Amino acid sequence: MKVRALPYLLILPAFAYLIFFVGYPLLQALYLAFTENGVFSLATVNRAIGDPRFWDALKYTIGLAAVIVPTQVGLALVLALIMNRAFKGKDLTLYALIIPLTISDVAAGLIWYAMLSPSGFLNKLLLNLGLIDNPIYFFGYQFRHMEFLAIVLAELWRATAIVFVIILAGLQMISQEYLEAAEVFGADYWT
Repeated sequence: MKVRALPYLLILPAFAYLIFFVGYPLLQALYLAFTENGVFSLATVNRAIGDPRFWDALKYTIGLAAVIVPTQVGLALVLALIMNRAFKGKDLTLYALIIPLTISDVAAGLIWYAMLSPSGFLNKLLLNLGLIDNPIYFFGYQFRHMEFLAIVLAELWRATAIVFVIILAGLQMISQEYLEAAEVFGADYWT
């Protein structure tokens, strides 16, 4: 085996996985979206665009992305800057921050549902403290802002950890020599 072929052979399993589990389903979805009875058609797309629920879902999705992504990146950046410094208990804090990475998406959804359901932990706590008289329905259609908040909180908890790890890894790749040189030239932590 030639040495030049080795890198390609090593990424072949990952490439095959992506083709089988991402590429093929994507092509199948596009085929189903633009054909009807095996013939090219825009009828499915027109039906989707004509449905008022499509536009509500699109607005909701764009709103979620507009809130979650900047908040996630900002929160992860602050956490990474804190964790990039040496302090007592740093390792324990790091392990606590990356716990969401170890939990599957389904398990995370069940955890958040159990916490936010009308008989869940959060409602029981608020009722016992006397802060509310009736349970809050986080997932009800009549309270869309609560539904939005529940999704934002769950997604921030679940996915901020991966953004945090990526930013922290990048910060830790910066050579100490560069940081010392910047300090010599008068730079502080934020400049």
